[in-house]
Amino acid sequence: LGAHRARFLADSLADLRASLRAVGADLVVRRGPPDRVLAALARETGAGLCTYHAECSPEETDDEAAVERALAPLEVACEGVWGHTLL
Repeated sequence: LGAHRARFLADSLADLRASLRAVGADLVVRRGPPDRVLAALARETGAGLCTYHAECSPEETDDEAAVERALAPLEVACEGVWGHTLL
């Protein structure tokens, strides 16, 4: 990730966080493999549901399956929601 792109991403996330806080929500930013990050977050928060934007490429569906496997022992339900796709 180049310096300019990293700065743009950081600024965008800061703006999103400010917008969410203005309506009483917040933004959690974590780095790492989705299955590990979401399992850790579920343990920390006691979450019972993980809702995500369902995808169709093999790499993304592999990530979704890994997240579901990681969350199953924690009894966290997973729900993929279709949004938009070109396919």
